[in-house]
Amino acid sequence: GLRAEHSSTAVESVKFIHGVLYVSTQNLVQVIFLSGGDTAASNGEIDGDGVQDGWGTLDSYVLAGPDVPASSSSQDLTKLLRPSPLPIALNQPSILAYHGSSLLLSTASGVRMVPLLHPLLRIGILLAAGQPEVASKWFDAVPRRNHEALAIFLERRGAPDMAVNLQGLSLESTIDICIRYGMTDRLKDIVDTHSVIQLRAIDGGGRGGIASRSLLVGIALNLFANGHVDAVSRIASDLLDLGDQGRAEGRLLAGLLVSAGAAGSDKLLTQAVGTLPDGTVPAPGDIPATSILGV
Repeated sequence: GLRAEHSSTAVESVKFIHGVLYVSTQNLVQVIFLSGGDTAASNGEIDGDGVQDGWGTLDSYVLAGPDVPASSSSQDLTKLLRPSPLPIALNQPSILAYHGSSLLLSTASGVRMVPLLHPLLRIGILLAAGQPEVASKWFDAVPRRNHEALAIFLERRGAPDMAVNLQGLSLESTIDICIRYGMTDRLKDIVDTHSVIQLRAIDGGGRGGIASRSLLVGIALNLFANGHVDAVSRIASDLLDLGDQGRAEGRLLAGLLVSAGAAGSDKLLTQAVGTLPDGTVPAPGDIPATSILGV
């Protein structure tokens, strides 16, 4: 059944308007944004206002009511953007319609209007109504320090392609979204505009110093799987040029390229493991896996 937030009272009225669900109880009104579709995803656990199930994620916010909290102590990142509820006494509100960026309510004391002007509400409402270009105009109303939270909200609404274009989004979050949603062209642009040193600095070459866990290796594997072999070769070469610092990751990628028979992989092999005493390059089958992987 439908549960009203901050209240154990049964639902009084429900109205589905332009893809957004509005719910009222005896004394409050809330909005529920539904999953954005197959691409909607969640970063981490969801509690409080977020409900995650097999079909996606719902996000709900109290719009108006008596004695409702203006903010939450939860550490959920999206709650940094929580709209402040309108503190107003409502007596059995019934949802009438959406009009002029406000929600019209019929109450026992007359018609009331609840404004829906908070940037997060405007963005969610416009996305649900199929107006992403108009929704994007509200991004500037959200401080850049909150763009990480906004990106999570956009993902949940099925708009990761909009999330990666937020100016305040960190490079790490941008890469993470691109990898999870297969945005290969954007990853290629990132590799073309950032040095290996910059990209490797995000996680220091992998959790626990394990090359296979490196974010940069993850980027390279994604590019390789989508045919950007030249970009992977460049990453591998640049890593090997770093010496001990990037050798493990460089060797891993060099081994991948050699096994795939990529053009120029023999040069990477020389960078990765050196030459034999007679000056020749060893054949891939003659090289122990530990030499290539650096383990």
